[in-house]
Amino acid sequence: MAKQKKPPPTEEEFLQTIDSMPVNIPNCHRAKKSVVKAGPRAYKLASVLEFRDPDTGQVSKRTLTLNTFTFRVTGGIDFAGDKRVGHWSCDDNEIRRLRAFLEAVDDIEGTGRHTVVRSDHALLFQDFISRLGDADLSTPQLMDLIVGLSEHSQDLRQLPELGETNRLRMVAAAIRVAHRSNALAKLQTLIDEAAVEEEFQRLLDQNWWMLGSHYVERIDRRKWTNEETLDIMLRSADSYFDIIELKRSNASLFKQDHDKWVVTAEVSDAINQAAHYISEIERERAVLFQRYKVDLYKLKAKVLIGCVFDDDEDVEAKRAALRMLNSHLHRIEVITYDELVRIAENVVNANVGESGQEPAIPSTDDDIPF
Repeated sequence: MAKQKKPPPTEEEFLQTIDSMPVNIPNCHRAKKSVVKAGPRAYKLASVLEFRDPDTGQVSKRTLTLNTFTFRVTGGIDFAGDKRVGHWSCDDNEIRRLRAFLEAVDDIEGTGRHTVVRSDHALLFQDFISRLGDADLSTPQLMDLIVGLSEHSQDLRQLPELGETNRLRMVAAAIRVAHRSNALAKLQTLIDEAAVEEEFQRLLDQNWWMLGSHYVERIDRRKWTNEETLDIMLRSADSYFDIIELKRSNASLFKQDHDKWVVTAEVSDAINQAAHYISEIERERAVLFQRYKVDLYKLKAKVLIGCVFDDDEDVEAKRAALRMLNSHLHRIEVITYDELVRIAENVVNANVGESGQEPAIPSTDDDIPF
């Protein structure tokens, strides 16, 4: 005799059957259930089991279980454990992580492993990173920052009660001071060692803040025309662009002419090269705008070359000669590496003030404004 076929149960019927089964799990006082899929060939059930501490009567643990049951028209649903297609569980914080992942999964881009954090925490972390002012921080650098914060967690708790936003600003500024002070020390080392131009370029590519706080972006593109390859291009807060041309830090800057200090041919050649860059790019400005959607209007250039140290012969006369030269140049400025150090020191001191600390680098009367 053929077995009588059974229709698949409805969701309500399935839940009634589940609820009618005794829960033989020690210390489980409540089971919350939800049908994820109601037939016709498979029924998927999510259950949250709450466990009580037998001594205190308080909920001690919650467990999420996911089960899949198959339905056969000739035998219905077999709820025996060994007949389940799939079963797994997670506890307590694992439930929150799973829920966060499921809620965010539609917004996750790309394949691979992901960590989902609470949205309010994500906004705070994003705000923290933006306050650091270094968009090019790599993952290892971010990990170093997090480790540094954890190592000084006790010190951070001692910050004055200025409100959450101000405390975040102070912490970010303090970390920025440490990062930029290390970069400044590296700059001084390169100057002392008369390093090659490529080493200065690598340092300034990652620390273009040294050239002044009015710059807001480093432009990745170096080649704009067929002939020229720029060292660095920066965008200022007013949306103009500056070319930074790097030359030797130990270049000869001055020679005497009729008992006066005038710049050498090496400096003049660097100025002419910067002028040529401006001319070539402006000549193709319309084409570049159409191709890259960037308007290089009123392009300027800074030539970074040589040093004038405090103990140099006739140091004041040499600096005065350089100021006079710059006053007669149009859209080009010559900056020495020692001036770059002073500009960077000013930026770091501004960060120090923002972090609530005392300035670590003394200012001088002839600091270059920026």
